[in-house]
Amino acid sequence: MINNKIWFSLKVLLRDSNFDLSSNEFIKFHKLLEKKYNGNFTLNMPEKKYKFNEMVINRFCVEYCMPLLYKLYSDRSKKLDMKLEKIDWNTINTFSKNKIILEGADIWEDMESFKKTLIKGNWKNIDNVADFTKACIVKYGEEKTKYYFDTLFYDYFTFSI
Repeated sequence: MINNKIWFSLKVLLRDSNFDLSSNEFIKFHKLLEKKYNGNFTLNMPEKKYKFNEMVINRFCVEYCMPLLYKLYSDRSKKLDMKLEKIDWNTINTFSKNKIILEGADIWEDMESFKKTLIKGNWKNIDNVADFTKACIVKYGEEKTKYYFDTLFYDYFTFSI
């Protein structure tokens, strides 16, 4: 997984920055990476048609519940008034009333599907996000859902796509 996502993205950055791959610093880094992950990280540079994408890195971070390396939506500035400012992990049980079932292949599909149910300016969105969070706990477990809640939900549900 690291070879296909992180390493490819890093090679795009290396290519675009004209980094010297024969420098002592890079050779040392490359050897440490191969040793740590017991793999072969090829140095063939991607074609120019491939561009660096912060979301590839962020999706990797989410998959492994790591802190995001980039702002979730650095390219989006239109914030929607979804009335979610007052939702808090400790109040999920207070708001949650209905049981919903998530059918997406992963958290991204579940969030995408759920976002369509939110209505701009509606205070009921808090209840709906609480229901969604409870459904995530059932599907993904409490620890992962807490990570999703803290890392993804607010920005994902309040910024326009």
